[in-house]
Amino acid sequence: MFFKSYLCLMTIKIVQMKKILTLIVVALFFSFSKGFAQGKDLRPLFEKYGISVKDQGSRGTCSIFTIVGLIEFERAHVLKDNTPLSVEYLNWSANQIEGINADGSFFNYAIDGMAKYGICADDYMPYATRFTEKVEPSESAKKDAMSRKIGKQIWIKQWNPKNGITKEQLHEVQKQLDANHPVAIGFQWPKQGEAIGEHGELAVVERENVFDGHSILIVGYQADDKTPGGGYLIFKNSFGESFGDKGYGRIPYAYALLYANDAMALHLK
Repeated sequence: MFFKSYLCLMTIKIVQMKKILTLIVVALFFSFSKGFAQGKDLRPLFEKYGISVKDQGSRGTCSIFTIVGLIEFERAHVLKDNTPLSVEYLNWSANQIEGINADGSFFNYAIDGMAKYGICADDYMPYATRFTEKVEPSESAKKDAMSRKIGKQIWIKQWNPKNGITKEQLHEVQKQLDANHPVAIGFQWPKQGEAIGEHGELAVVERENVFDGHSILIVGYQADDKTPGGGYLIFKNSFGESFGDKGYGRIPYAYALLYANDAMALHLK
């Protein structure tokens, strides 16, 4: 009986220590936030180029939607080509590189898939509501895709779910945004929906309350003393316009510093 009570007491103390450590980390990030730039917002450019918020539905394709959004913006901004591109095709090409048949992929497989197979216009291979292993692009889709193979990966953080992004890496995210380059980031994501506010803002939660994970496209940032870490990243989600602020949301710097798995920008050659 004493042993059980002791274990229960130790469990409570461990949980309390985790909460205290999280609060300490958040407090430290507030002090680290000094020196961060004030803000940047690429949403007006996304609107100008007609790059809409999309909906992945029940499929696990968030990383592919993120990379397609990245490619669409770069092509529209640099090449003045705002053709909507195929998520389904990029999911297929990423599978060819990785040697699997599944939904979703790491960013590098998606970019390598584009480098080898290109990416076609969405009209050639529209997004399906359900995944099927038998999916195969048409020859016309493959031919159209080969005209879009350019792009250079700019890695800010290689995938590592054990550690979040560093302050220096967060500065690099801001630099990319300042230069009009969105940034793809994969996150440990809140398990509970109540950790995401009505307007798409994420609360800083403890590690046991997140899972791996969800990918989103960072399209801006803003300094804000009231936000944990001293500011927030603005992200474009793939849950449709009903999510957050017309499909967009906010992630506190403190959350990114804890739970960002990887980060990558794309520059056209």
